[in-house]
Amino acid sequence: MACCGLGSTFGAMQRLGVSAFDTMLITGMGPVGLGGVINGVYRGARVIAVEQHPYRRQLALGASAALDPGAGDLLPAITDLTGGTGVDKAIDCSGAAAAQRLLSAAARPGAL
Repeated sequence: MACCGLGSTFGAMQRLGVSAFDTMLITGMGPVGLGGVINGVYRGARVIAVEQHPYRRQLALGASAALDPGAGDLLPAITDLTGGTGVDKAIDCSGAAAAQRLLSAAARPGAL
């Protein structure tokens, strides 16, 4: 778990410079995505998680919000959660093309 679940997102967050000043979007709450939530919360970031499976959404402990992509277009909800600015940083842990498009659409101008 330490190497796969936490290590992948730890390295990504180091490169992205995730800090307490960031709002972060993470898609896919499998082991790597859940590790991303842990890493993001530990760094002080506000984390928004996206996962279709209800049980995995529940496991995203520490996330400010856990959204269901099956509930429709998530962009308005993410825009509301970020005060209209969009997310500062984003990581896809799902491998789904729709999730990757959501990350691009939800990112504020100049986001990583």
